[in-house]
Amino acid sequence: MEEPDSWLQEGFPWEIERFERARTIKFGGRVTRFKDSMGKIHVDWVDTHDVLAIPFDLPIPGYKNDVVNTLRLWSAGATDEFDLEEFNAGSYGDAVAAKNLAENITMVLYPNAETEHGRELRLRQQYFLASASLQDILHDWVIQYGSDLSEFAEKHCFQLNDTHPAIAVPELMRLLMDDHGLGWDAAWHITTSTMAYTNHTLLPEALEP
Repeated sequence: MEEPDSWLQEGFPWEIERFERARTIKFGGRVTRFKDSMGKIHVDWVDTHDVLAIPFDLPIPGYKNDVVNTLRLWSAGATDEFDLEEFNAGSYGDAVAAKNLAENITMVLYPNAETEHGRELRLRQQYFLASASLQDILHDWVIQYGSDLSEFAEKHCFQLNDTHPAIAVPELMRLLMDDHGLGWDAAWHITTSTMAYTNHTLLPEALEP
């Protein structure tokens, strides 16, 4: 019998919340295009429903090698947890709807995909986790090396296990082009040089679109 394991219910002493490294994940909205003074076309993603990706770090010590790696896990949170106007109007459920909708993303990993809502939530989860991790890595690169991404592929490799994280491919392209100003060819070279894919099984759940 499958039952939930509420391992975080009473807290976890080795888990370190890093709210200062939170990333904004966008859903929905629309895309606008504009040209700068040099005639270069830029893309802006607007009118989005934003969710915060809050990292929690777990130290992973090596065996007798004085090395401690970091396992970074992500929790979803609302940018606006409480709507006072909805609350004062008597819509108490709507007042915290944004908070509940955001937290549902990481409430249960891999929900039942037999329903439309389940498939949508799976896609939200996959995009949320991929985008948060890629944004975090690119942020660290810019701090350490600046805006020059020409050597990014020499220092990074992203392992995609089955199809669930495969959405990282178009998301890295989007981040490189829209947020970091690279052209298609440069972004595609980095993406194809950093992404590695492994298919572990031929079962239907591993081959989902």
